[in-house]
Amino acid sequence: MSFVAQEVVEEHRMSKVTRVIEGGKERQDSVYRGLQTLKGSTDFVVVHDAVRPLVAVSKIDEAVFACRSHDAVILAVPPKDTIKQAENGYVTNTIDRAGLWAVQTPQVFRYELLLQAYESANKAGVYMTDDAGLVELLGHSVRIVPGNYENIKITVPADMRVAEIYLEENLS
Repeated sequence: MSFVAQEVVEEHRMSKVTRVIEGGKERQDSVYRGLQTLKGSTDFVVVHDAVRPLVAVSKIDEAVFACRSHDAVILAVPPKDTIKQAENGYVTNTIDRAGLWAVQTPQVFRYELLLQAYESANKAGVYMTDDAGLVELLGHSVRIVPGNYENIKITVPADMRVAEIYLEENLS
């Protein structure tokens, strides 16, 4: 039995976890392994990153509901910062942020569509930073459901403090 299954799932009595699958070298490899284990058992798949632990259940519900009509759905928020392109340490362009979205997880897809996107990417040797990008490569549109700014990605120590503040606010 794996460390995760034993030390996390069992110890914390996570009854909703039915299976633990060993991850791959890259995030995309891990998701693909998960998709392969689901063959024939589901119509929809929700892909979420553990580094976004503050996602609102209502946003997951909205994304799943939207996927029933749109086949591919992401949560996203408009960026608050000005976005610049740069080369060799110098700004080359200021991007108009109108129409830009900062993508979050979870992302929800019809299972067969996402599996097809992964298999196509694997054959072509293409790696992307999110699942929706692979679906887009197939020429399929992806629907945006507005997310929450609180659904932060915890990647640096300062993010942890921000998460603690959000949690303290929600608990009081």
